[in-house]
Amino acid sequence: LADTDKFLVSDASDSGNLKYVENQYLGGGGLVPLAQTSATGASASEVALESFTDASKYAYYTVQIRFEPNTNGAGIMMRYRNGSSNIDGTDYRSTIFESRNLSGTVNTNSVNGGWGTSDPEFVDSCSVHTHSFIMDFFPKGHGITSGSGLNYNLSIFRGLSWEWTGSAHQLRTIISNFIYDNSSSTANGFYIYPSTGTFYKYDVRAYGVKLS
Repeated sequence: LADTDKFLVSDASDSGNLKYVENQYLGGGGLVPLAQTSATGASASEVALESFTDASKYAYYTVQIRFEPNTNGAGIMMRYRNGSSNIDGTDYRSTIFESRNLSGTVNTNSVNGGWGTSDPEFVDSCSVHTHSFIMDFFPKGHGITSGSGLNYNLSIFRGLSWEWTGSAHQLRTIISNFIYDNSSSTANGFYIYPSTGTFYKYDVRAYGVKLS
């Protein structure tokens, strides 16, 4: 729905008189669907959502990311975009925390997803399974923008993933953080891509979290 779409409502404070109210002035849920892309049986080298942000309406964004790579052992990387242009360079940093379970044996591990790199991972060593993530995306210029380290493009990932050990598929929980440590570029989208192979399936959906 567009912000200017109108709804007919009964105003209880005005003796039940009927009035038209624009969508932007109605209350409701805090999440607004903004962009999505999906495919099955694909051979996609990357998956992108572009130009879906608006700092005048949204505090930040929640993105649902599901994918299945076609090659065991692929790390999944992300770069930000401004429009259709990649935000490249070696100012990306990423840290990955993993909690694994293989046949009832649980262990944890921390992974350097990238420091001063142009190809940062948010998850490593994926197997040919469906992987599911929630990403909270905080572009530069949204919400709190003053103070050291705040006015950058950054993301926080939480997910269920399957690791390829070289001989087995291992269930794991992933928490990772991701930042473009350069305040000169503003992201309004992103794209993900595997370190090897392609995406066989994917479903990516972005939602805006309303300012009020």
